[in-house]
Amino acid sequence: MPINEWSEIIFYGDYFQQGNYAQGQGGLLYKNNLLEEDETHKISVTGGLLARWNDALIPLLRLDYHKIGLGISYDMNISKLRPASQFRGGLECSLSFRSY
Repeated sequence: MPINEWSEIIFYGDYFQQGNYAQGQGGLLYKNNLLEEDETHKISVTGGLLARWNDALIPLLRLDYHKIGLGISYDMNISKLRPASQFRGGLECSLSFRSY
């Protein structure tokens, strides 16, 4: 949902199922386009918070530089394992390349 010509709010949701295991997550992201020369030459920063149902809260930050994306997120455990994990989770980094 565009806010203005440079920024937008993104409603995110997905659902995975493999055999008897199912997982859903969703959240809200804010994206700010810092530079946009054309579709393949743009720089943007995205940040937000996702929730994996009955499992974790996931703050995230992502930098997209032309066709390359670099992201960092942290899974904070909010499940029944919370007393053992003490809200500790896992730091995750991502690197992506968009070829379209």
